[in-house]
Formats: sequence, C-alpha cells, structure tokens
Amino acid sequence: MRTSPTIQDVLGRGGVLSRRLDGYRERKQQLDMADAIADAFQRSAHLMAEAPTGTGKSLAYLVPAVLGPVSQGRKVVIATHTIALQDQLVEKDLPLLAASLPIEFTVAKALGRTNYLGLRRLGLALADAPTLVADDPRTAALTRIRHWSELIDEGRRQQLDPPASSEIWDLVQSESDNCLGPRCGTYKDCFYWGARRRLETADIIVTNHALYCTDIMLRRLDSGLLPEHDVLIIDEAHHFERVASDHFGLEISRRGMRWFLRRLTGGRMSPGLIGRLGGEGVEGVRTLLLRLAVTSDGFFDSIDVWFAAQPGGNGRYRQPYIVEDTLSPPLAELADRLEGLADEQEKPEVAVEVSAFGQRALGMATMVRSLLAVDDPDMVYFVERDPTRRATRVAARPLDVAPTLETELFDRVQSVIVTSATLASGRDPKDLGYTAGRLGCTGSDHLVLDSPFDLPRLVEVHVPEDVPLPDEADHDAKAADATLRYIRRAQGGAFLLFTSYRALEASWRRLAAPLGEMGLLVLRQGDAMDRAAMLRRFREDGNAVLFGTDSFWHGVDVPGPALRLVVVGRLPFPVPTTPLNEARAEQLRREGDDPFTSFALPEAVIRWRQGFGRLVRTEDDEGVIVCLDRRILLRPYGARFREAVGAVPWRVGSSEAANEGRADAASP
Repeated sequence: MRTSPTIQDVLGRGGVLSRRLDGYRERKQQLDMADAIADAFQRSAHLMAEAPTGTGKSLAYLVPAVLGPVSQGRKVVIATHTIALQDQLVEKDLPLLAASLPIEFTVAKALGRTNYLGLRRLGLALADAPTLVADDPRTAALTRIRHWSELIDEGRRQQLDPPASSEIWDLVQSESDNCLGPRCGTYKDCFYWGARRRLETADIIVTNHALYCTDIMLRRLDSGLLPEHDVLIIDEAHHFERVASDHFGLEISRRGMRWFLRRLTGGRMSPGLIGRLGGEGVEGVRTLLLRLAVTSDGFFDSIDVWFAAQPGGNGRYRQPYIVEDTLSPPLAELADRLEGLADEQEKPEVAVEVSAFGQRALGMATMVRSLLAVDDPDMVYFVERDPTRRATRVAARPLDVAPTLETELFDRVQSVIVTSATLASGRDPKDLGYTAGRLGCTGSDHLVLDSPFDLPRLVEVHVPEDVPLPDEADHDAKAADATLRYIRRAQGGAFLLFTSYRALEASWRRLAAPLGEMGLLVLRQGDAMDRAAMLRRFREDGNAVLFGTDSFWHGVDVPGPALRLVVVGRLPFPVPTTPLNEARAEQLRREGDDPFTSFALPEAVIRWRQGFGRLVRTEDDEGVIVCLDRRILLRPYGARFREAVGAVPWRVGSSEAANEGRADAASP
C-alpha cells in the first residue's frame, strides 16, 4: 500500500523538493517549523512561529498543511498581508507541491467583491455611455472592458491591462448590496459568483488580512464571505493587529461623502444613477442631493473649526457631539426617498441599484450618529485632517482588538498558525508573549527559530559617537553629516529609514544635493512614484539611495548588493501622542502597568528588528547597519534592542574615523 510522504521526505536532504529544485538545501529551521506546525494541526492547537528571513516559512507551513489537513479533507485558509506573497503562494509554491506530491488538491484566491467585474453593471454603464461622440473616453474605456470580459474567465480587476481608472471601475465593479443573485440575467456567467463557487470547492484558499477581518465581522451576522474552515494560517502576522483595528472601527470622511454623492448625481465620467431614473420621486431626490452636498461640506467644515480650536491637540475627542449633527438627518431622509424611488422603477435591476444606495445612506447616517455619540467605552474617537488636500475624517478604533480576535477567531477556528519574521519583543529574545497578548492568542504554543544566516559574518552595526542624542541641538545636522560619510564609503546602495516624515524631510534637505553631486540616484518616499516602482528602480540601479519611513521598515525585499547599507535615524518608538497610543497608555496606567515598558518598548523593538532585517535577505548578502541614536548604548533599555538582533559585531566610535574593515568591531 502506498504511504503518504513525511515532512522529511519532502523538505529533507534527498527529498522530493531537492530532486525538483536546483541548488536545494535542507534547512534545519524549516524542518523544525514544519514539524511544529504538523504537531499543532494534529492536536488542533494554535501556534505562533517566528521564522526569520531565509527559513523558507511558506513551504514550512504549506507542506504540513497538504500532508495533514488537506489530505484529510479539511479546508485550509491562508491569509497574507501583501499581494506579492499571495501571488508567490498561488503561482509558485502551491503548484510546485501539486506537481511534487501524490495528494490532489485545488487552490482558490479569495478577493474582495469589488475586485470582480459585474456583467450586469457593465451593461448598465454601457447603456448610459455617450453614443454621439465616437471617441468619448468613457465609452472607449467601457468598450475595452466589454471586449476584455469576453476573453477571460475570472474577471479580476488585476487582470485588466492597462488598468481601468477608479472612476470607470466604480461603474462596473461587483457590489453586494445591489446584487440580484439568481434573479440576475448574468448570474450564470457572473465572475464573482463563479469565484464563490470555486471557494466552496477549493481545498486551500489564499486571501488577505483585510478580507479575513471583514469575514470575522460578517460572521457575527451569520453572513461570512469565506466557507467554513477549521485551519487558518496567518502569514506576515506583524500587520494583522493594525488591519483588524481598521476593520473593526468606524469612520466617515469628506472625501467618502463626496464620492457617494457623485455616484448618485454624476460627474465628468458618469451621469450618475439619478440621471437615468424615471418616477415621480426623482426631482425630490435630486433637490435633496443638492442640499445634502452643501450640508456635508458644512458638517466637515465645522469639524475643521473644532480641530483648529484644539491647539496642540491630537484630534482625539472624549465628549459627545463635538459639533451639531447636521448630517445624519438628511442622510436618513435620502435613504427613505431612495427606497420610495426604488418602488417606482419598472426594471428590477434598476430598483435594486436604487435600493442599495438607500441602504448605504442609512448606514452612513448610523455611522455619523455613533461617531458623535461617543457611546462605546472600548473605542477611541478622533479626527484626522490633511489641510493641503482639504481631507477630513472622523473615526473610531477599538482600544484593543484582542478580545474580538480571541472570541471570533481563536475560539472558533480549531488550529491557527500565526507566523512572521518578527514577532518577539520580550526581555528574552524568544519571548512571544507581547504579540500573543495583542492578538488575543495567549493560549497558543510558541516557536522562535534562529536565523539560518551567519549574521555575525554578514552584518556589522555601527553607532557613531559624534552624533548628538535625538533631543540635543544639532542632532539633525550631525546625523546628516554622518549619513553622508557612510554613503560615500558604501558608494550608495543605501536605505535611510526614518520614524516620521518630518525627520525624512529634514534629512532630505541636507543630503539630496550632495548625493546628486555624487551621481547617485536619490529616491524619496512620498514623491509621485509609487512604492513598487521606487523599489524596482532601486534594485535596477544598484547604487541608489532611498529615503523611507513607515512601510519601508518592513515587507521590502532587496536581495543582492543593491542594498548594502541601512541607516536608522532614531529608535522607532511609537508616537505617544497619537489618539490610539495615548488611549492605550492611559489604559495601562489604570491597570497599574508602565506604558513605556509594557507597550512603547516592545513595539519599538519589533520595528527595530524589521528595519534591521532589510539588509540580509540571502546567505550572500552583507553590509552595515548604522544606528544614529546613541540611546541604544546609553539607556538601560538599549540592551533590549542590542539583544534582539543576536550576536552581531558592533562598532562604536567616530563616523569620521570608522573604516570599512570588520576585524576590529567591538561589543558595546
């Protein structure tokens, strides 16, 4: 009788994958992780596993998933943060296993509904498109989408090349609240419902954090997006808490209101829904929409006035009704009028479209009331403004997502694997307790793997003593001088990582010109170029210098010599004055804990490890990490940062005297 292969048979030396992949090498860390995951699956247990870069963690969880739950007929869901990792799993890793293992399985990717083309909505948009002007851009764009829809079988927005503009895609995307379901004439050919059917039959579903968090909230209403499953793998899990916080919160914005009203009244690319309706109630709705547009701007103007009257404030509010609720009554009235107008429509597909907008208006009215009432003690309420774009939003976020994740995720799913390259932040470098507490999986097993790379040979950390402390005079100028010296030595190939845009801009003003004079390509986060294009240019150039903040500390992969220097401006402590951080600190004080040691320090250690991890992505990478913040040496908590990156050599001294050699590196 043919037996199923073991993990060692697949991942070990001389195993299945070694015979299929050139240069394949057994990795102890990968085998240890796979064994621990297989054990967790067998015991229906939860596992948190930190797997450093180079572990091969995707295969470490895919192999035991296929050999275990999938072979037993159990559905597995994998949730990642980035599209790049989703594509790697679906297009590379899972096809490799399907071709290598004697276990048949199917795979489907789960995307949010608006990623799919709605054939009925495309037909409505084409019917409204101008026909008198042959080269009208809207007509041309919709016609191109129609031709495309006849050639493809999935109808995903990402497959359309060149991509459609947001305005055009809004007209044709599939949406839940105006779906006719089986009553729709295009139901049989519907791309979205075809995707749903594939999810129901798939053995492995690959999705993203955002959709999974949406599914958690919908499951509370017994209307989840994903099929029932008892195995979940959360990769890139260091992002999961923030994504959950965003999805479990509330918000309404000036921009969102304008977009909603424009879809009804029309704009440059569309006549709007109201423009193609008949019925006695049309004029009344049109008049109300004009009034609502004025009321909405007035409401957000009053929010702006309130915000401006809080000198030095962070936008957080604790008292109800910081402004008068002028917005929810006309939104509720619009909902009623649209429902009445829907009843006047002869075509059911038009009626459901009108009714859907009515439901959205009612939901927005409820949202405004909740945000102004400040009636949930577990939420943090705040206002954010971008005066240059006249962008204002009122929002609320849960103070702690752990209780929701514990009851709605970890108590419901039999086995959850939580993995990332950076989860540990405790006094013990292998302590995952902090992250487990933040995610609500305090009862999980823990595994922290060592790096498969010889980091002491590949990495050296420099701390220049001639840079003042961050709160001292001349810090910015001296830090820029030291940074320039290191870039000259390395001849580029540098990431400069900052903890704020203000710090990034201060350094940019001092360094952009001299770096340009050196003939180096200089890239700055926040310019017109998007993140993916910026990374591509950085890799291709080979000697570029990139100024980055926030998203460039993590999830950025530049293997090879194009990146050989990482400069960290300051230790990445979270900003204590943001509404959420301020509220968390208050809560910890009420509970008798110190916010610095219980929150700020572990958060900063995790981010520091993420920045450190940008440098070495393969066993052949090497370079220097420069920390311009001497608190890492002078403060007692500095030991936490030093210990968090392992036994790498440290060099302490003047940035002018430091040389390129590594032999004399000393411990701090």
